[in-house]
Amino acid sequence: MRIALVLLSLACYVALGAETRHVQVASTETAPVVDGKLDEPCWQQAKTADDFRRFTEGTPAHESSEARLLIDDTHLYVAFRCEEPRMDLVGQDVARNPDVFNYGYGNNVEIFLDPGGSKRHYWQFMVNTNGHTQANLATHDVMHLGTLDWQASVFLGDSFFSVEVAIPFALLHLTPDAGRTWGLNLCRARQIG
Repeated sequence: MRIALVLLSLACYVALGAETRHVQVASTETAPVVDGKLDEPCWQQAKTADDFRRFTEGTPAHESSEARLLIDDTHLYVAFRCEEPRMDLVGQDVARNPDVFNYGYGNNVEIFLDPGGSKRHYWQFMVNTNGHTQANLATHDVMHLGTLDWQASVFLGDSFFSVEVAIPFALLHLTPDAGRTWGLNLCRARQIG
C-alpha cells in the first residue's frame, strides 16, 4: 500500500508561489521504534525529502535537513535528520528548558498535514529538541489540542539531531487509502544562541 503525499508549503505556497513537490510514501510491514535514532531498516526504503527552504526568502536552508515518510496500516511515520554544527548550544537549550514545549527557543521540527488539500484546514505537529510536543488543528482559527495520542522522540548526536514521529490515522479520522494525495509541509525552525 502506498500513499502519495504532496509536499507543499501551506504558508509559503501562496506567499512565494513555491512549486509543488511530490514524494511517494513507502509502506512498511514493521513499524519503526520511535526512539529518535532512525536506525531501523524500514527507514532505508523511504524516499528522502531534503530540499528544505528558508521560509521568508525561499532560498536553501543554511544547515542541511532531510525527512523520510513511511506508513503502515495504522500510522504515518515521519523522520527528520537535521545537521547542526552548534550541538553544544542545542544541548544548553535542552538543559535550560527540559520540561516544556516552547516554540520560541531552540530547534523544532514541524509537520503540517492537509489531507484534503485545502491549504486552509490542516493539522500541525511540533517537536522541540527536548522531546516535548504540541499539536494544533487549524480550521478557521488555530486550536491547541492539548494531549493527543501521538508519539515523538528526539536523539541528539555529535553534529545532528534526529526526530521520529508516529501519528495514528485514527487521530486524523482517516484511513491510508492507496493513491490518495495529501498536502504536507515539513519544517525545521532553527533558533540557536
